[in-house]
Amino acid sequence: MEPQVFEVLALLVQNEGRVVTKDELLDRVWPERYVTEAALNSRVMSARKALGDNGQAQRYIKTVHGRGYRFSGAEAVAPKEPFSIRERTKDTADEEAAAHPPIRYATTRDGSQVAYAVSGGGVPLVRVLGWFTHVDLEWRWPALRDFWARLGRRHQLVRYDGRGMGLSSHADTFSMESRIADLEAVVEHSGLDRFALLGMCEGADTAVHYSARHPQRVTHLVTYGAGPSGPNSDPSWTAGWNAVMQLICEGWDHQSPVYRQVFAHLFLGANARPEAVRAFDELQRTAVSGEQALRYLQSLDSDGRRESDLSEAARSLKVPSLVIHRRNDPLVPLDHSRRLAAAIPGARFISLGGDARWLMVDEAANGEFIAAIEHFTSVRS
Repeated sequence: MEPQVFEVLALLVQNEGRVVTKDELLDRVWPERYVTEAALNSRVMSARKALGDNGQAQRYIKTVHGRGYRFSGAEAVAPKEPFSIRERTKDTADEEAAAHPPIRYATTRDGSQVAYAVSGGGVPLVRVLGWFTHVDLEWRWPALRDFWARLGRRHQLVRYDGRGMGLSSHADTFSMESRIADLEAVVEHSGLDRFALLGMCEGADTAVHYSARHPQRVTHLVTYGAGPSGPNSDPSWTAGWNAVMQLICEGWDHQSPVYRQVFAHLFLGANARPEAVRAFDELQRTAVSGEQALRYLQSLDSDGRRESDLSEAARSLKVPSLVIHRRNDPLVPLDHSRRLAAAIPGARFISLGGDARWLMVDEAANGEFIAAIEHFTSVRS
């Protein structure tokens, strides 16, 4: 199979169930060249032929007229090692034993398709997304899969991709209402009545606002790394934020990973292992396009009232709450989570050591995090 044909097919398979637009395919496969749609149509035709498919049957690659293409039936055609992110760092038997939880889809009230997966057993715990997620690739990255598996020892863990990212459908706009709608659709489709929420990073906002609206559904609220995303009254923060947005504009979809690796080191730490940096880069690149990443982050502070809105929602909470933050988080200062904890009636606050935004793939650091969540959610609300 020609390299460009393979790239088209791989991108469609990685986004199974989601319409991948023609523009997205053109940008990914030919990032530094202008080509016509005829070139793309030719590669799609060759990909169909390789699968024993054609434009009439469209068993695997379906044309969505005026928009792009959607892939279905990955389990029928995909090899066991479809992505490089799944490096064999463990014994083969251990890899095969880590059964991949099936991907399911919930439909929001405005018609978006939200992909989610359920694993583990115990107290229901819903991971409310922060940054950019991909529920399939998260499980194929051994270190990250190990984290979710350990968290699932005492929890029925629900992870999902918000609209516009991962395996969920494309999004034209983002807002707090759309993020809450995604969460509402997942918990309804998964049949959960009462559950705990884990708001990771930017997802803490959504978790707090949902808990304020639905206190009868939430047994426990845990936030990690909560803080402002977007310009605010702190000049140094605003300067850093503007630099992040410029990096996304200039380099997110660039063929070279150098731009995206800045985010990898911010999230994983300056001394992150090369294999972890490569895996994080692939996860970001696959999870969301540069256009969607920029639009999503801009929406987090679209009306300039984010932090005051969050504090107002926090003060109204009637849910047992635990606020966790790393002391040397390079993106969000510890004080932001301290202020959140102070606003929530009766909230507990825990600070953890470390200087990376993410702690999920650092086994030495995340044990205390998992233990704190297990202890907190084991107490009945």
